[in-house]
Amino acid sequence: MGNVANAVLQANGEVTGVIPNFLADLEVAHTTLTELHFVETMHERKFKMVQLSKGVITLPGGYGTLDELFEILAWRQLKLYDGPVAIININGYYDLMLQQLDRMVSDGFLKAENRGLLLVANSVDEALQMISDFWESL
Repeated sequence: MGNVANAVLQANGEVTGVIPNFLADLEVAHTTLTELHFVETMHERKFKMVQLSKGVITLPGGYGTLDELFEILAWRQLKLYDGPVAIININGYYDLMLQQLDRMVSDGFLKAENRGLLLVANSVDEALQMISDFWESL
């Protein structure tokens, strides 16, 4: 996340961060961001990020990334969040996860329309276009 934030800042973009206090104590908070919000818990972090966003784009990552992705998809499914949710499937990083989601549909654990809540892009530009198209379609 730090590398992405730094690249955006170097390109004269704006970056808003949300970090729980306990993580700020363990790690060095990125203090040169345009805006930085401190919260108490990871749940508050996710909620604050959603409040500040017009869409969610997920890059390749680990447990925390998947936790955030699936929580926001569950919120979307439950209509607790109405914005678009996309992943960037760089070099097929998410191929196996997408296969698992398709299996969940075929095995009856996930409705096809809820599977469709996840937008899949292969590049940043494609993800940004999908987010834009989502809002223009309303």
